[in-house]
Amino acid sequence: MTKEEMSAYLVGNQKALWRSAYYLTQNEDDASDLVQTVFLKALSNYEKFTDSTNLGGWLYTIMRNLFINQCRCADSVRISRSEAEYETAPNDINYGTSEQTDSRCIVQDIKRAVDNLSEEYRIPFRMYVAGYKYQEISDKMGIPLGTVKSRIFIARKRAQTFLGGRW
Repeated sequence: MTKEEMSAYLVGNQKALWRSAYYLTQNEDDASDLVQTVFLKALSNYEKFTDSTNLGGWLYTIMRNLFINQCRCADSVRISRSEAEYETAPNDINYGTSEQTDSRCIVQDIKRAVDNLSEEYRIPFRMYVAGYKYQEISDKMGIPLGTVKSRIFIARKRAQTFLGGRW
């Protein structure tokens, strides 16, 4: 397969690749970025592809490996933060960082709602928002997995109530 043939295949199957990327990332922007990275990786390594191999499977393997590597990088960054940072970091709940006044007000309202929670709910909720998995929170805090899930659920409901049900 030539580079031009592979390029034509990639363009023709871009939507299918994007759907697979979205399934992995659960985010439109991240899916688009992942597809672009797959395109670059596939085109720069096209000579490694053998014609007897399923091209779609080869591309999906590249995509999956890139996604796993991105997750590992995110895990190492997330693990490097201390527990105290989750209690005091003001930007853990930055859902919108736009310079527009409305966005800043929304972020401030959400931060105030989370700050209003008691510590037993606030810490696991902030850890969850920061990207920790339920099991990681359970292990780090030394509490049962069910308790973690319950506290995060309750924190979410109490924050929504504080915000007046807007969310």
